[in-house]
Amino acid sequence: MKWLRFTIVVEAIFFVSALSFFARPNVDSQLIFSLSLLVLVASWCVVLFSALFVRSNQPHYYRKSIAVLLLAPLALLSSVFLSRYLRDYLFYRDLPHMKEVVALIQNGKIPISDGKVILPAKYQSLSYDTHAHHDEDRTYTVIFFVGGGFPVKHLCYRYRSDDIITPEIKRSWPSGFRREKCWFEVWD
Repeated sequence: MKWLRFTIVVEAIFFVSALSFFARPNVDSQLIFSLSLLVLVASWCVVLFSALFVRSNQPHYYRKSIAVLLLAPLALLSSVFLSRYLRDYLFYRDLPHMKEVVALIQNGKIPISDGKVILPAKYQSLSYDTHAHHDEDRTYTVIFFVGGGFPVKHLCYRYRSDDIITPEIKRSWPSGFRREKCWFEVWD
Protein backbone atom coordinates (compact mmCIF):
# COMPACT_ATOMS: atom_id res chain seq x y z
CA MET A 1 0.00 0.00 0.00
CA LYS A 2 2.96 2.32 0.60
CA TRP A 3 3.91 2.14 -3.07
CA LEU A 4 0.43 3.12 -4.18
CA ARG A 5 0.53 6.22 -1.97
CA PHE A 6 4.06 7.01 -3.11
CA THR A 7 2.97 6.69 -6.75
CA ILE A 8 0.04 9.04 -6.18
CA VAL A 9 2.39 11.64 -4.66
CA VAL A 10 4.79 11.27 -7.60
CA GLU A 11 1.89 11.62 -10.03
CA ALA A 12 0.86 14.87 -8.30
CA ILE A 13 4.43 16.18 -8.61
CA PHE A 14 4.42 15.03 -12.24
CA PHE A 15 1.17 16.94 -12.89
CA VAL A 16 2.44 20.19 -11.35
CA SER A 17 5.83 19.97 -13.08
CA ALA A 18 4.22 19.17 -16.44
CA LEU A 19 1.81 22.08 -16.03
CA SER A 20 4.68 24.40 -15.16
CA PHE A 21 6.85 23.20 -18.04
CA PHE A 22 4.13 23.35 -20.69
CA ALA A 23 2.90 26.79 -19.55
CA ARG A 24 6.29 28.50 -19.48
CA PRO A 25 9.16 26.16 -20.28
CA ASN A 26 12.55 26.64 -18.68
CA VAL A 27 15.46 24.36 -17.86
CA ASP A 28 14.51 23.99 -14.19
CA SER A 29 10.91 22.97 -14.84
CA GLN A 30 12.10 20.67 -17.63
CA LEU A 31 14.52 18.97 -15.22
CA ILE A 32 11.85 18.50 -12.54
CA PHE A 33 9.40 17.21 -15.18
CA SER A 34 11.97 14.71 -16.50
CA LEU A 35 12.99 13.52 -13.04
CA SER A 36 9.39 13.10 -11.92
CA LEU A 37 8.71 11.10 -15.09
CA LEU A 38 11.65 8.78 -14.35
CA VAL A 39 10.58 8.29 -10.73
CA LEU A 40 7.01 7.72 -11.91
CA VAL A 41 8.04 5.00 -14.35
CA ALA A 42 10.15 3.29 -11.67
CA SER A 43 7.28 3.41 -9.20
CA TRP A 44 4.90 2.03 -11.84
CA CYS A 45 7.22 -0.93 -12.32
CA VAL A 46 7.20 -1.64 -8.58
CA VAL A 47 3.41 -1.32 -8.37
CA LEU A 48 2.89 -3.57 -11.40
CA PHE A 49 5.36 -6.15 -10.13
CA SER A 50 3.69 -6.10 -6.73
CA ALA A 51 0.19 -6.39 -8.21
CA LEU A 52 1.11 -9.22 -10.55
CA PHE A 53 3.44 -11.31 -8.40
CA VAL A 54 3.59 -10.30 -4.74
CA ARG A 55 -0.04 -9.46 -4.00
CA SER A 56 -1.68 -11.41 -6.78
CA ASN A 57 -4.07 -13.03 -4.30
CA GLN A 58 -5.46 -9.62 -3.24
CA PRO A 59 -7.92 -8.52 -5.95
CA HIS A 60 -8.46 -5.11 -4.35
CA TYR A 61 -4.77 -4.29 -4.63
CA TYR A 62 -4.85 -5.20 -8.32
CA ARG A 63 -7.83 -2.88 -8.94
CA LYS A 64 -6.26 -0.06 -6.94
CA SER A 65 -3.04 -0.49 -8.90
CA ILE A 66 -4.85 -0.11 -12.21
CA ALA A 67 -6.65 3.01 -10.95
CA VAL A 68 -3.38 4.55 -9.75
CA LEU A 69 -1.60 3.74 -12.99
CA LEU A 70 -4.36 5.40 -15.01
CA LEU A 71 -3.91 8.67 -13.10
CA ALA A 72 -0.61 9.52 -14.82
CA PRO A 73 -1.97 9.70 -18.39
CA LEU A 74 -4.87 11.72 -17.01
CA ALA A 75 -2.41 14.04 -15.25
CA LEU A 76 -0.40 14.49 -18.45
CA LEU A 77 -3.43 15.22 -20.63
CA SER A 78 -4.98 17.62 -18.14
CA SER A 79 -1.67 19.46 -17.67
CA VAL A 80 -1.36 19.94 -21.44
CA PHE A 81 -4.94 21.25 -21.56
CA LEU A 82 -4.65 23.52 -18.51
CA SER A 83 -1.22 24.88 -19.46
CA ARG A 84 -2.75 26.77 -22.38
CA TYR A 85 -4.96 28.71 -19.95
CA LEU A 86 -2.07 29.29 -17.59
CA ARG A 87 0.07 30.61 -20.46
CA ASP A 88 -2.76 32.97 -21.46
CA TYR A 89 -3.08 34.18 -17.89
CA LEU A 90 0.68 34.81 -17.62
CA PHE A 91 0.72 36.74 -20.89
CA TYR A 92 -2.19 39.02 -20.01
CA ARG A 93 -0.85 39.50 -16.48
CA ASP A 94 2.49 40.76 -17.88
CA LEU A 95 1.12 42.61 -20.92
CA PRO A 96 0.57 46.02 -19.26
CA HIS A 97 4.16 46.01 -17.98
CA MET A 98 5.51 44.89 -21.36
CA LYS A 99 3.59 47.75 -23.00
CA GLU A 100 5.20 50.16 -20.52
CA VAL A 101 8.65 48.81 -21.45
CA VAL A 102 7.90 49.23 -25.17
CA ALA A 103 6.76 52.82 -24.59
CA LEU A 104 9.91 53.56 -22.58
CA ILE A 105 12.10 52.09 -25.35
CA GLN A 106 10.31 54.08 -28.05
CA ASN A 107 10.68 57.29 -26.00
CA GLY A 108 14.39 56.60 -25.51
CA LYS A 109 14.14 56.27 -21.73
CA ILE A 110 15.46 52.69 -21.85
CA PRO A 111 18.58 52.53 -24.04
CA ILE A 112 19.26 49.81 -26.60
CA SER A 113 22.85 48.59 -26.61
CA ASP A 114 23.77 46.33 -29.55
CA GLY A 115 20.20 45.09 -29.70
CA LYS A 116 20.07 44.17 -26.02
CA VAL A 117 17.89 45.94 -23.51
CA ILE A 118 18.72 46.10 -19.84
CA LEU A 119 15.40 46.39 -18.10
CA PRO A 120 14.98 48.54 -14.99
CA ALA A 121 14.59 46.59 -11.74
CA LYS A 122 10.82 47.10 -11.79
CA TYR A 123 10.52 45.13 -15.06
CA GLN A 124 13.22 42.47 -14.72
CA SER A 125 10.72 39.74 -13.82
CA LEU A 126 9.10 40.07 -17.26
CA SER A 127 11.78 38.14 -19.13
CA TYR A 128 15.19 36.60 -18.75
CA ASP A 129 16.45 38.48 -21.81
CA THR A 130 15.08 41.34 -23.88
CA HIS A 131 16.14 42.49 -27.34
CA ALA A 132 14.98 45.49 -29.34
CA HIS A 133 15.76 47.30 -32.55
CA HIS A 134 14.17 49.73 -34.96
CA ASP A 135 14.30 49.91 -38.72
CA GLU A 136 14.92 52.95 -40.88
CA ASP A 137 11.18 53.54 -41.10
CA ARG A 138 11.02 53.67 -37.24
CA THR A 139 9.35 50.28 -36.95
CA TYR A 140 10.16 48.99 -33.49
CA THR A 141 10.60 45.33 -32.64
CA VAL A 142 10.94 44.23 -29.01
CA ILE A 143 11.42 40.60 -28.07
CA PHE A 144 10.81 39.39 -24.52
CA PHE A 145 12.40 35.95 -23.97
CA VAL A 146 10.19 34.30 -21.33
CA GLY A 147 10.89 30.59 -21.69
CA GLY A 148 13.37 28.09 -22.99
CA GLY A 149 14.39 24.50 -22.76
CA PHE A 150 16.89 21.90 -23.82
CA PRO A 151 17.91 21.55 -26.58
CA VAL A 152 17.97 25.29 -27.13
CA LYS A 153 14.40 26.38 -27.65
CA HIS A 154 12.93 29.78 -26.92
CA LEU A 155 9.48 31.05 -26.09
CA CYS A 156 9.10 34.79 -26.73
CA TYR A 157 6.57 37.55 -26.76
CA ARG A 158 7.32 39.74 -29.72
CA TYR A 159 6.12 43.29 -30.17
CA ARG A 160 6.21 44.72 -33.69
CA SER A 161 4.94 48.28 -34.08
CA ASP A 162 3.74 47.81 -37.67
CA ASP A 163 1.90 44.55 -36.75
CA ILE A 164 3.50 42.67 -39.68
CA ILE A 165 5.42 39.42 -39.58
CA THR A 166 7.91 39.56 -42.43
CA PRO A 167 9.34 36.47 -44.19
CA GLU A 168 12.73 36.91 -42.50
CA ILE A 169 11.02 36.96 -39.10
CA LYS A 170 9.10 33.83 -40.10
CA ARG A 171 12.42 32.10 -40.89
CA SER A 172 13.87 33.07 -37.50
CA TRP A 173 10.72 32.17 -35.55
CA PRO A 174 8.94 29.41 -37.49
CA SER A 175 6.14 28.86 -34.99
CA GLY A 176 3.80 31.27 -33.34
CA PHE A 177 0.56 33.15 -33.46
CA ARG A 178 -0.86 36.63 -32.97
CA ARG A 179 -1.82 37.36 -29.38
CA GLU A 180 -3.34 40.75 -30.08
CA LYS A 181 -2.61 43.81 -32.21
CA CYS A 182 1.19 44.17 -32.55
CA TRP A 183 1.88 41.28 -30.11
CA PHE A 184 2.89 37.77 -31.12
CA GLU A 185 3.84 34.66 -29.22
CA VAL A 186 6.68 32.91 -31.07
CA TRP A 187 8.93 29.94 -30.46
CA ASP A 188 11.62 28.01 -32.29
